[in-house]
Amino acid sequence: MVTPSLACIKVVVRVKGLGEKAQAVVEALKPDDKTAPTWLRVVERVEDGDLVLEVEAPLEKLGSVRNTVNEILEFLYAALKTIEVVSESGKKQ
Repeated sequence: MVTPSLACIKVVVRVKGLGEKAQAVVEALKPDDKTAPTWLRVVERVEDGDLVLEVEAPLEKLGSVRNTVNEILEFLYAALKTIEVVSESGKKQ
């Protein structure tokens, strides 16, 4: 839970059109949420086939928010590439 403060930062990333892949990414990211600091709120969800990621923290933790978003985007890229490769190899068999 984000601690109440006068100012906070909230970053929302929406990746459109992933369909079933969106849920796979959400499930893969969930374990990391358990180790997040109490001042950091990370939410992943699927809305109408879109992947929605939210990162929120007190404004003084801006650098940590940036690092967290970067890590999530790196993971997202790797996860989607992996899903793509596995899907393609399944089609060839």
